[in-house]
Amino acid sequence: DRNKESAELYQRVIKRFPARRNDVIAPLAAQLLWADRADAAIPLLQEALTRKPNDRDSAINLGEALQTTGKYPQAIAVYDELLTKNSNDAAARRGKAWALLRSDRFADAEPLFRDILKSDPNNADARIGLARTLNFSGRHQDAIRAYDQLARDFPKDQGIQVQRATAQYWAGMEQEAL
Repeated sequence: DRNKESAELYQRVIKRFPARRNDVIAPLAAQLLWADRADAAIPLLQEALTRKPNDRDSAINLGEALQTTGKYPQAIAVYDELLTKNSNDAAARRGKAWALLRSDRFADAEPLFRDILKSDPNNADARIGLARTLNFSGRHQDAIRAYDQLARDFPKDQGIQVQRATAQYWAGMEQEAL
């Protein structure tokens, strides 16, 4: 795992050259996040942002790490702060939409996904997020239609097939879901 190896290298740099901590803390945290160590990345990203409050990449990574650990309200707060600085920040908009979806705030997530799709109609991530939002909010038929279009556009994506089957099952279409 290259991310794990990179994180270990950054940790050795900090141990051997403590004065370089400020230079490598944000990349270390990013490598930890990408190595599935979000819990270890969070305090480092918070420290990096204390030192450099306008470090957008660290803030995006912090939001992702918070979501990964199930801390959705904190992630939403991070994305909101980014959006006050730049309301068109696509990564912050996407992150906030997913955090809202994952915290069961479907009515808040849906307009964000739709807004992303207005400016980028082919954004697969936002299309999947919208379909999930529709399904989880009980609009199964709308979700099925969204998944049908996704399945046409991405016929080899088994995850989309599974999500469409889930929507069909929840809509009472057990036979179609099989």
